[in-house]
Amino acid sequence: MLEAAGTPVAREAATASSAPVLDLPSPTRPRGRLSFPRRLPFPTTRDVALLVGVVAVISLLVKLSWPRFTFWGDNAESFFPLWHMYGESIRAGSPALFQADGWTGGNVIGEAAYGLFNPVVIVNSVLVSLTDRLSLASFLVMTEFLCLFGIGVYLLARSYGARRAAAFVVGVIMPFAGYTLYYEAGNWASGLMSAVWVTWFWWGAHELAAGRRGPLAAIVTGVLAVTVGSPYAVLGILVVLFGLAVESVAKRRWGALGWLVGMGAAVGLAVVAVYIPLLAALPDTVRNGGGAFGNQNYLTPGMGDLLGMSSPSFLPRMNAWYTRWDAVPSTYLSWLILPILPWIRWKSALVGNQLLSVFVGGSVFLLLSLGPQSVWLFQWPIRLIEYTYVAGLVVFAVLITAGLARDHVRQRSIITATVVAATFFVAWASKPELWGWHLLFTAITGAGVACAVIFARRHSTRAIAAVVVLGTALVAPLQTQLFAWDRQEIAPELDQQIPANLSVLRDKGVGFEGTVLQIAALDRLVGTSAVPDGDLSFGNNRAAAGFTTVNRYTGIGFLDFALATGTDYRGSAPTADPIERFFAPLDGYDAPLIQAMGVDTLVVSTILPDFAELSRLTDGWRVIEESPQRVVLRAPWALTTLTPSASIQVADPVEDGARFSFDVTAGSGSVLLPRLAWRGYHATADGDPIEVRKGPAGLLEVVVPAGASHVQVDYEIPGIRAVIGLALLLLTATVLLQLIWWRRRRARRAAETGPEEQAGRLDPALADLSHVPSGTTAVHERP
Repeated sequence: MLEAAGTPVAREAATASSAPVLDLPSPTRPRGRLSFPRRLPFPTTRDVALLVGVVAVISLLVKLSWPRFTFWGDNAESFFPLWHMYGESIRAGSPALFQADGWTGGNVIGEAAYGLFNPVVIVNSVLVSLTDRLSLASFLVMTEFLCLFGIGVYLLARSYGARRAAAFVVGVIMPFAGYTLYYEAGNWASGLMSAVWVTWFWWGAHELAAGRRGPLAAIVTGVLAVTVGSPYAVLGILVVLFGLAVESVAKRRWGALGWLVGMGAAVGLAVVAVYIPLLAALPDTVRNGGGAFGNQNYLTPGMGDLLGMSSPSFLPRMNAWYTRWDAVPSTYLSWLILPILPWIRWKSALVGNQLLSVFVGGSVFLLLSLGPQSVWLFQWPIRLIEYTYVAGLVVFAVLITAGLARDHVRQRSIITATVVAATFFVAWASKPELWGWHLLFTAITGAGVACAVIFARRHSTRAIAAVVVLGTALVAPLQTQLFAWDRQEIAPELDQQIPANLSVLRDKGVGFEGTVLQIAALDRLVGTSAVPDGDLSFGNNRAAAGFTTVNRYTGIGFLDFALATGTDYRGSAPTADPIERFFAPLDGYDAPLIQAMGVDTLVVSTILPDFAELSRLTDGWRVIEESPQRVVLRAPWALTTLTPSASIQVADPVEDGARFSFDVTAGSGSVLLPRLAWRGYHATADGDPIEVRKGPAGLLEVVVPAGASHVQVDYEIPGIRAVIGLALLLLTATVLLQLIWWRRRRARRAAETGPEEQAGRLDPALADLSHVPSGTTAVHERP
């Protein structure tokens, strides 16, 4: 293989021939050495297409093995139903950032967790809204992000000097790591999106620090990460910037440090904009208690759990899901990583301090992954394990770039065999009853590593890529045969299969009118068909099917309403007196809570502890359906209801989205509106401002003065004007930073270019070689 000019081999060749050597820039580096071209090109279309194809095919194999892959837990109850509604509202021309009739789940922008400002989420929401098959929609979107994850890791590894084949290897590994596959793609969509965009941001920020790209890529990917709405994205960005800053200081690259600070400040504007509505809502929510340090080791892996990163059947021994073991191999990374380490050419691979920022950032992520369990907003440290693995895979890609060792074959083989045997032992020690599966995965690991070593030593790193693709395509579907969430008993409230098609809920809602309230306890329905058949529905699914429902999913809740009704974050009823809570009278008003809420249709589970009290409490209600699973009743009052105090009379209520108006026919006093008192409401009486406040059970209460005749209540998202201003400032800062970078780059290139090239506007890399004296050797690298 030809060596680049400047290396020892090239200098020897030049001396021997006594001919001048023309050094041309090249896109890659010689095998076994680390060198960095001035600007890394974007990966070829072939690389991206092949990586996307591989990840998509393996994802499809997992879907065939686990039909509910990507549609379980929060994905099924929260994210995709809400994105379906959001997409419909966008197509209707009125994006639903706040839904007055959504109750605890209506302050969508205040949740800050659904990515309402994220351009990719917006496009995906519109696409999701085009189908009622949420299981299919979730699979397509999560596969999209698994592919983006693979590309992001590939880019990051290339940016740090890995060869294309080595970067391709880690690009295939990361999307099918245990935590990513089961927790993120299978359950927590926002977590996967955050990890994807933080990885892309890492690439853009490193390219900026290295002087190869301007700030535009880092700012765009940073904003995409931040606008997902997960605080872990913000934490990830801060850790990445810290690692890059340490590297810049160590190398005395003060200019790079300045660009990192400027770019980070621009991304910080997006952070403030995203979380302004959440900060406004927090005082009224169930999460208003402030964070603290604590540790019960729940979803907190230990260093010993990381020893199972190459064991596909190892279950971490940490508190999870009411047991002392996790239910899935969450610390698994790849069967290849640990067994192949004895074959690494360490001295050739780790040259200089070009990986300093990876080591610093990865070390911080590792420490955060090990606990404690609770630090302010951050809980469950295992959420950061994939960030740790991204850093580890970058280092791994650089290590295998140098090629595998060819000496000491016997000793290295013995060590590898020992490591493979150890992967069996740690898995067996954790769950001995799964010994058959442990043996199967150990056999696959041993065969895969042997093929990777043999083929790589005889051919190239591309052989490792081929083996990794085949091995991952075999291991991932086999894993899900054993560990798929819905094939285990995880928790009573999680083991219900949600209808994958919204049409099922529509069919079960024929006859529902107005505001629907369901009183049912999810944990009591284990073993019944109530949830799979759509008779009873929790989370955002019934709302996504087109009904106005009190029962919604919420990550923040509304404290006063939660205390009054006892319902949890999915709208599931409490264990004690669930029905009677809604029929309790309100202080200062001659009406029960259910009437003040304006409930028109009541759906009640037949197995509630106080179901026998239903007939007494609903005197005057009309029963429209009775079945073994539920009873459906219609309220005796009008569809739109106001609840005035005894001293005031009102009429003609009109509801139009978040706006509510009514006439006052006599007296003065207070009026309860059938919605929660989220901050942002304001009211006028005949054009003059009047007081709005939080009433009983958290309902919105309007204080009407004497002499008023017409009252109008409006809503404005708290801080929305500041959000718009910050967005404009961010756009301006991004344009200015990029323009400054372009100008400085042109000035630098002009200073480095000779007079002849400037006059002819010639790129030295593309210069006509006709003037080169005969005998000159043009040395470049093999692509």
